[in-house]
Formats: sequence, structure tokens, C-alpha cells
Amino acid sequence: MKLLRYRILILSFFLISVQSAFAQWELGFGGIYSAPVDRFVGTVYRPGGGMFFNVMTGSVLSRQSAWRLQFGSYFDIQYAGSKSIDVTLNDPVGGAGQSTLNNYHTGQHLLMRYGYTVTPRWVVFTDLIVGHRLFKSDITTGLKQDDPQYQDDVQKIHRYNTWRHGVGFGARYSVGKSFGIEMRIDYTRGNSARYFDLKSVAEKDDAIVYQNESWPHTDLFIGTIAVNWKLIRSHSTATANNSSEPKTRDDYYDNYEKSRSSSSTSSTPAGGTTVRTNANSSGSSGNNQGNSSTSPTPKKKKVSSSKPIKEQEKEPEKKKEINW
Repeated sequence: MKLLRYRILILSFFLISVQSAFAQWELGFGGIYSAPVDRFVGTVYRPGGGMFFNVMTGSVLSRQSAWRLQFGSYFDIQYAGSKSIDVTLNDPVGGAGQSTLNNYHTGQHLLMRYGYTVTPRWVVFTDLIVGHRLFKSDITTGLKQDDPQYQDDVQKIHRYNTWRHGVGFGARYSVGKSFGIEMRIDYTRGNSARYFDLKSVAEKDDAIVYQNESWPHTDLFIGTIAVNWKLIRSHSTATANNSSEPKTRDDYYDNYEKSRSSSSTSSTPAGGTTVRTNANSSGSSGNNQGNSSTSPTPKKKKVSSSKPIKEQEKEPEKKKEINW
């Protein structure tokens, strides 16, 4: 039921965003960093880092307005620490391997962005955020040196989906009409999750043991920096009198750029290039491909560790005695 509501919310945002006939879609890609804050402070969960990308519509407000209202989403994956221990494998027999316990999380969020165009290059904005973040913990056992006959053995231990809401702030600096740099920070609150206590991972009695930690809140501070492109640039309708007055935000930007480069001139050499295609060569290559045959790829075997990996329950905290 929750998944259905989330899909309906995504569809609603999409329908609202496409109503604008002058929408300019924007795509961003960059790095992301997160750290536990507020009610998540004091846990063993480590700060994370990784990659993200986002997609935003153009402003649905009037193009003559300096204010901007956009809708979009962003997706990320972040690794939040790992612990590795060397093991001897049963398969392949005596092979040198390694078992690694990983914590990581992935996020999918929807944004409503309200911004203001300060100058032709600078836009500041604030975001309202809703979405979810999936906290994951896995154990991966594999060979230290790659072997084409074997593949890593991955055990999925924890999967906790946290529903989130929060706010963000940021700015975009335009380098050209379509290219820019975006910097942003946000704070989101989330519900409970369970994950590895990486400090507890150790070898004990010919086995690898670890402990888990559960926490009722997963509040995160997140910072991002990204390169940003406007994928579709719209063009204003030409007026009958061909007025030179700027009518839109793009017109202001065009005049701003022209004023900066008015002293420089450029010339474009005339000329053309004729491209010929060779149908016979393409046909022969197609025949060669048709005659070639491929052998089936052998299935890889999973490695097997000689050391079992098991959870160790945390010892209950001793209650302090009160001296009367």
C-alpha cells in the first residue's frame, strides 16, 4: 500500500511538471556526502559518500519572473564503511580469500524547489523533500585475485526502508546558457533501521563474528556538488515588431553575454563536407557477423569460506547499583 502511494505521488509530480509549455529539463550528476545528525548521533553508523544524479523541470512560473518553481527528483548510492578479514577458502581448496562486511544506503527523493534569480549567473533556492532511503548490510566473500571460474558469494543480511522528509538549501552558478555548477545541503528525518556494528567484527573460535545495532531514527545531513545541464532549451516566439527588449530570463542572459563579448569578433569560414558511405563494405561486415558463432559462457562457481560468519548477541548492559 505504501509503495502504491509513493508511485501515485511520483506520477502527480510528473503530471504537474509537464503542464509547463516552456519547461527546460535539467540533469545533474556529482558527488554526495552524508553524516548522522540530530536523533541519529551517538550511533556506530559511519558517515557515507558516493554518487548521485537528479532531474529537474524548468520553472513553471512566468518566464518574466525572477522567481522560480521547479519539481524533480534525485537518486544516490552511498557507502558507509566496511570491515575485511582474510580467510582460507574451501572452494577453491586452499585459496586466499577475503570476507567483507559492508554498510551502505540508497536514496530516492522527490523535490519541490523554490528559487530566486539573483543575477544572470546566480540562482539560490530552497527544497522541500519527501522520499525514502534503503539501508543495506551485506557480507561479500571472494578471492583476493580474480579467477574467471569463480564469483563472489554475497549474503544480503539487512534491508530497512526508511520513509523521509526534510528541507534543503543551495545555489546554482551558470557557466554558460546550458551548463552550470550546483551546490546543495539538506537535512532529512527517517524512521528505524538495523545495520552492522563494524567495530565489533572479529575472529573468534575459527569463525568471524559481528554484532548489529538497531536505532529508532535515521536523521541525516547531506551535502552535494554537481555539474548541471539544461537538456532542452526553449525558444520564445518572435514578435511582429521584432522588439530588442529582453522578454525572458534567457533573453537577459543573452544580452548579458553579448555585453561581455561586444569588443570581440569572430568569423566562420564557409565550406562544406561531403560524406560518402560504402554500402558494400557494410553489407560484407554484416555477412561476416552472421557467419560467426559463439560458444556458451561457462557458469561461474561461488567461492566457499572455511570460516563461518555469524552474529554475536550483544551483552546486556549491567545496571549500576545505587549506594544509599
